[in-house]
Parts: sequence; C-alpha cells; structure tokens
Amino acid sequence: MQLIDEAVQQGARRAQACEQLGVSVRSVQRWRDCPEDGRTQAIRDAPPNKLDEIERQAVLDAANRPGYASLTPHQIVPKLADEGVYLASESTFYRILKAAGQGQRRGRVQAPLVHHEQGFGDTLQFVRFVDRLGAKGAHVVLRVQDALLPLLRHYPGAAEVIGETAAPPRFDYHVPTLSLPFMLKLREADLATTGPYLHADAALGAGWDDLFAATPVGGSQAPRARWHGLRRLTRLPRLPQPLLLATSKARAGSQSHPKHRRRTTKRDVR
Repeated sequence: MQLIDEAVQQGARRAQACEQLGVSVRSVQRWRDCPEDGRTQAIRDAPPNKLDEIERQAVLDAANRPGYASLTPHQIVPKLADEGVYLASESTFYRILKAAGQGQRRGRVQAPLVHHEQGFGDTLQFVRFVDRLGAKGAHVVLRVQDALLPLLRHYPGAAEVIGETAAPPRFDYHVPTLSLPFMLKLREADLATTGPYLHADAALGAGWDDLFAATPVGGSQAPRARWHGLRRLTRLPRLPQPLLLATSKARAGSQSHPKHRRRTTKRDVR
C-alpha cells in the first residue's frame, strides 16, 4: 500500500502502479477499506447437493465392493451407471476416497502372504498386526501352524487363513509375521493394543474350565495351574492321585529354529 501511495503521489496512475506490483485495483481498494481479509473466516452455507454421512458411506462401500476395489473412480462411475445406479460424480468419488485415506493409486488388490517364522508364541504375539495390513486394502492370506488354525481361522483382517501344510494360493509378495511392524513403519506408540485380540472358542474353553475345576483333596482345594516354587512340589508325593499337566505339547527345542537345532546336535555329539 505504501509503494502504491508513493507512486500515485509522484503522478503515476493507480492502475499502472498496481499492474507493476502484480495486484488488482479491486484488491487494493479492499485492503484499504478492510485491512484484515475476512474471507477465510466467512461462514458459508453448505451447497444443496452436499452428500450426508450415509451417502458418503455408500460411496465408500461401492468403491470397495468385490469387483470394484481394484477400479478407479473413472471406471466405477460408468460401471455403476450400467447397473442403473448413480451415487456421485467421478470427482466426488476421488474426493471421498482421498478423505478416507484411500486416495492412493488403485489397481489390482495386492495379495500378501503373511506366514509364521518361529514358534507358537511369536505367531500369537505378532498376528495382531495383520488387521492393520488388511485395513490398507490388501487381500491378506495368513499362513500359521496347523495347531493354531482353530484359534486364528477367522482372525479379523485376514481374507484367508491356511495351515502350514496347505498349499498357498497365488500371492504377490510374502512377509513373516515378525516383520509386519517394520513393514508397516510402526513406532513404539503404535504397538499398544486396545483390548484382547484373540478369542478362544467358548465350547473349548468350557472344557478347560471343567479340567481345572477345584476338587476336594484331603480336605483342601486342589492347586490351580500356577507356579508356587520348588518347595511346594514336595507336597506332591503326599497326594493320593496327583494330576500333572504339561504345558508344552512337544519336546524342548522342537519349536526352535533349524539352525539352532543343528548346533545343539553338534554340541551333544562332542
């Protein structure tokens, strides 16, 4: 404003001074009347054709339907029109998908094979990251130990769960469960869980409840499955019919890495 006023005082036309500075005369007039631009704080009425939340969700559902998840909005809109369905324009599809975090390049849905790498504990610990991979739109094929199939068969985020002895279907790439946090670029704050992510079958759980049910033994209750120390084990010979349960289904080292098992064998031979 000061430069324009100085140019006008020296005989220049205001329009020419504004042209030299790259601003319009209307802008200079608006700045003089109202120094603060109120356009950014203006309350504007919503357009009458704005989609509500239900309609926006219908657009997302249509874009992620089987047969549509690998298509772009440029392909989705005419395909829906062939079915006699119109939800929104092509640009609206792009805008809603971008707002939902699905604005990345859409193509054929990637099918990763997520497979176990170590023992049961590692699989159960890191399987909780599978749903995050599925939330990115991947068709996740989860391959776990056969013994864990009853527990993980319907795990959320996995489109298909198979055992280690089953032939894997077609996949685009494979990743071990232990590498999922690195592949997803997770940080320490992302590792926390909001609640239980594994749920056992209720009927099978009831069977274990019956097994561990307290029964009278010598006027006292039978000890639960809990470690009480070596001193407490001296009571076992005095029990009439002690019940011993092994918490490991296999011999020690059977779930260890093959490389480690070879080392153990060599050390034993020596």
